[in-house]
Amino acid sequence: MTSIELRFDGRGGQGVVTLSELFVRAAAYEGNNVQSIPTFGAERRGTKVAAYARISDKKIWIREPVSNPDVETILDQSLITRENSLINQVKTEGILVLNSVKSPSEVKSNLSTELKIYTVDATGIAMNILGRPIVSTLMLGALLTATGIISLDSIKRAIEFGLPSSNINAQMKGVELTAQSTSCT
Repeated sequence: MTSIELRFDGRGGQGVVTLSELFVRAAAYEGNNVQSIPTFGAERRGTKVAAYARISDKKIWIREPVSNPDVETILDQSLITRENSLINQVKTEGILVLNSVKSPSEVKSNLSTELKIYTVDATGIAMNILGRPIVSTLMLGALLTATGIISLDSIKRAIEFGLPSSNINAQMKGVELTAQSTSCT
């Protein structure tokens, strides 16, 4: 790995910033140089939120949002459309990880894209396990499956460090289920 840039998009309350921070923490545990940059307007539940991350085996000097990510992770499928600039900005051989009940082939045909697509019903899993639609740690499992950049052990360690101990078991079960149920085209 030389350098990988990621972008995370969702809505306030879904854990977009938490996802980015947990992902780079897990990558740092594996000896990588990392950077996480949150960006949001009004800090309200339901508003659009984005976060960016960089992972590299070299020092990261750049300090700006990621404009052409290698990996785009979308926590709210309502944010994507055929004309969506989020999808169009991903590098040609990039990866889209999407919280959706749709299959990767359905998403691919709807968006007319050649990206490698992974989908998982993270909201459904979150509702079953947590009783709330907070999908940040669930999408970590999808990112593990999609990218292979970080290990499940590093994800567990990042979650144990960054989240209250009262919900660690539920979160970890969600990560494991998500990693197992993610599919790809």
